[in-house]
Amino acid sequence: MPANVGLSAEGLYIDTEKSFRPERIQSMALNALKRYKDLNPNVSVDYLKSRVHLKECFDDAKQLLQMIDQKIEPFIEMNPKIRLIVIDSIAQHFRYDYKGKDYEKDYELAQIAYKLKHLALSKKIAVSFSLVYY
Repeated sequence: MPANVGLSAEGLYIDTEKSFRPERIQSMALNALKRYKDLNPNVSVDYLKSRVHLKECFDDAKQLLQMIDQKIEPFIEMNPKIRLIVIDSIAQHFRYDYKGKDYEKDYELAQIAYKLKHLALSKKIAVSFSLVYY
């Protein structure tokens, strides 16, 4: 299998809601092994779980932007097999802190989107996030 694709690639999960569930990663790893068992018989559940990195950012949008700038970019440089970033969820930081400050909310969201787009294009990484305001 080519390097940095498929089961050899890694992912980065950024948890903003304290909703990360390791048991879900276990379940996904088991399903992947069943589905792709013929690709590499040496791949194990523990190996697949080790390919998922977790970062947490529970405070606010400014901290998320700072984290992307100061921690995520260098982390990806040190872990070049990362091919997917999942942020669960960007909306968490925008639901409550910006009552009546739509311009500020829009500006910070645009900054985060710009940084993620830059990462996606420069590192050839897929970025997934939810943006649902409740």
